[in-house]
Amino acid sequence: MYLRKANEAATFWHLAGLNFDTALLPKTMLRAQAHYDLEQSRFHRLLLSARNAWSPKLMTTLEYKRQFPQVYANSYFTIFTPEAYQRVRVAAAYEIIPNYNIQAQYQFVAFEEVDNANQVYLTIGNNFGNLGLVWEKGYAGDQLGLMFDIYYEVIPNMIASLYVDYSKYRVEDIYEFDSQLANAARLSYRIGRHWTVDVEYQWLTNRYKSSDSRFLNHISFVW
Repeated sequence: MYLRKANEAATFWHLAGLNFDTALLPKTMLRAQAHYDLEQSRFHRLLLSARNAWSPKLMTTLEYKRQFPQVYANSYFTIFTPEAYQRVRVAAAYEIIPNYNIQAQYQFVAFEEVDNANQVYLTIGNNFGNLGLVWEKGYAGDQLGLMFDIYYEVIPNMIASLYVDYSKYRVEDIYEFDSQLANAARLSYRIGRHWTVDVEYQWLTNRYKSSDSRFLNHISFVW
């Protein structure tokens, strides 16, 4: 792969690398990615992943990633010096009964020259939706959240979905926990084999905003 992004003033992304996937080992999918930043003379992204299907019902994933953040030139975050982070992810998915599965994931994130963070994610679901629980603690903040999403085919080629996320969070130990409720309602309609039209309404409430909402729409074409 090769990617270069620039504006009138300077080049801020200039990446070259390789993505490699193989099923050489039985029941195992291996993935490797190595992207080099030609502008900063450093590796921008390294990823190693192994996904194993132990049986028709059980699948596990082990992954390591090291990456620098990708920041746009006009982003507020350009005022900060980007530092790489390292992440180890362990995940498992198990089909309890036909069409019902449970998934568990643990992530450990190490930030250079500062601290680390932990995340545990659990979900149970089927083809029509999921119910999930997330717990996070560490340098990235503390959070305990409950998530719910559901999908329904209104008419052929039209899918309606609803997403609800309630969480209690804090960014540092010295602060009290705050609550936030985030919601999204989406309608997606597929036209023929290539076109899809999506409309979505998002709204949330927290201690800073009693009501914050937006309406999004998207038309996509896939050849």
